[in-house]
Amino acid sequence: MIEYLLKEERKIFRQKMPSDKEGQENPLRSLMNVRMPKPASEEFIRVQDEYLKERNAERGITDIAGLKPVSSDERMYIWQGDIGLMVCKSHRETFYGIVGVQNITSL
Repeated sequence: MIEYLLKEERKIFRQKMPSDKEGQENPLRSLMNVRMPKPASEEFIRVQDEYLKERNAERGITDIAGLKPVSSDERMYIWQGDIGLMVCKSHRETFYGIVGVQNITSL
């Protein structure tokens, strides 16, 4: 994926490319974040999807279906973690939003 992205926009990344997987994660993420919206090859999309699924599996995805609502309101859940790793799907009701709060000492 890095090679594909570099071919599109070579001037973005002029450093020596790390050879290890961990070292390549930051350059890949950077290239994916600055890429302008435009069509990509089916092969690139397939490889990117596989990579992102692998990363999600490594990091762990939290599904709201596996959480328990608070006792005072069955529509409300309290969860602490990376919001990007939360899956929220509802077939019964509209999902209205997520409130992010940092450094809570008490509720």
